Amino acid sequence: MRFLHTSITVRDLDASLRFYTEVMGLEFERRRPIPENRAEIAFVRDPLSGARVELTHWQEKGAIDAGEQLDHLAFETDDL
Repeated sequence: MRFLHTSITVRDLDASLRFYTEVMGLEFERRRPIPENRAEIAFVRDPLSGARVELTHWQEKGAIDAGEQLDHLAFETDDL
């Protein structure tokens, strides 16, 4: 099993990308819409450890309530 990334929900994807790349020093990897979920995601990566963060913006979600920031942890496995 291999850990892939942590996904967090963000209110503003552009502002979050600026923060994680310009302030925190992570590297932008890719960004793409997910029309079927009415969402858009972007990945940033720590150049030293290789750890990734997926930033998820839900288009129809106005407020983010306490406890809703963590969207998921992603793992890769050969067999469940």
